[in-house]
Amino acid sequence: MAAASDDFGVDRVQFFRIESDGNAVSLGSDSSAPYQQQTAMPNTSANTVRYFARAFDEGDQFNDSDQVTVTVLR
Repeated sequence: MAAASDDFGVDRVQFFRIESDGNAVSLGSDSSAPYQQQTAMPNTSANTVRYFARAFDEGDQFNDSDQVTVTVLR
């Protein structure tokens, strides 16, 4: 879940997972608060997964959230 605000309004929030090679993979977007996206943990041997959200305003300007790291216990 992401909280987002903008002086021109938030149009949508897009959610990303950062792969081990550094590439960001889009998981989907939400155009109504509370902004959220369900996802399954990737089938990987890595113990941590990083995510971030990108909020777009009505002028298509955007800003990225800080990254969140999730530790997977197996």
